Amino acid sequence: MFKNIPENKKKLLWALLAFLVLVAAALIFSVSRKGSGSSEEWTSEDYTGGMAAVVSFYNGTIASQETWEIQKDANREIDQIFVEEGDTVTTGQQLFSYKTSDTALQIQQAEIELKGYDSEITDANAQISLLSKMRSSASAEEKLDLDSQIRQYQSSIQQAELNKKIKQAEIDEMKKTSDNAVVTSTMNGIVKTISTSSEEGSTSPFMTILSSGDLWVKGVVDEENVWNLYEGMPVLVHSRADETKVWNGTITRIDTDSTVSNSSGYSDTGSDMQASKYNFYVTLDTDEKLLLGQHVYIEPLMDDLAGEEVYEDTEDTSEEVSEEGAEEDSSEVAP
Repeated sequence: MFKNIPENKKKLLWALLAFLVLVAAALIFSVSRKGSGSSEEWTSEDYTGGMAAVVSFYNGTIASQETWEIQKDANREIDQIFVEEGDTVTTGQQLFSYKTSDTALQIQQAEIELKGYDSEITDANAQISLLSKMRSSASAEEKLDLDSQIRQYQSSIQQAELNKKIKQAEIDEMKKTSDNAVVTSTMNGIVKTISTSSEEGSTSPFMTILSSGDLWVKGVVDEENVWNLYEGMPVLVHSRADETKVWNGTITRIDTDSTVSNSSGYSDTGSDMQASKYNFYVTLDTDEKLLLGQHVYIEPLMDDLAGEEVYEDTEDTSEEVSEEGAEEDSSEVAP
């Protein structure tokens, strides 16, 4: 390759070629490292313009702190549904109704039976009155037989009175059910879900209403990072649409008792390992200009006390070093 070049220049060219190969390898390695970064890791400079230390940002959604799950009466059929998923509802607004045609027929039948008990009591009293008149002119033996018949009619009256009370209670309950055929909202909110399942014995709510009152942030963290969070930890909540919008908040609950589905199969650190995920909740200092269902980023903040301790230790060390350096300098200058 370098046949006609003097030996001393050959060595110089080989050294230069080796140096260029090393530089090229370093550039390739640097580019590959930058390209493998996780989409779920950001630097604080991206939002706050501060230090460039890598901080995890967790995905979050603005959710309602209060949820009303409406269970369907298993003994009744739905007649009409007056709202749809996503509708905004107010207190007192009709949500759905039950069928009442069967109940009306049952009430009519019960009222007929109630009148039958009244007639039974009236007839029994008439027989007791007649037997009592007959008893006044009867012999001693006949009186015993008449007394037995009177007691039977009296017992029938007592049973009819009891049956009458039971039937009246049934009628009152059916009328109450009929009057409450329409279910109305007890809060201002948004219709989150309406069940279409007709399976018997289902425990899922028929309808779910999310309150439009106080909001909080529902975040997701994987098993690798869940222990880095704690209840009471301060956080910043960043808008995905506008990086200038930031809200202060505090983690008030970490739900490690149940996992959430992991559709992506990736952990928060971007690794390919399957990881269980958990919900955690952030209470905001203010929810102004936040929308229910809005997607945000959650940035955990370092504990202020821990930061002060680190700063004080560093400052003390620097003072000790400076004092030792001063003593060494003075010893060198001294004759």
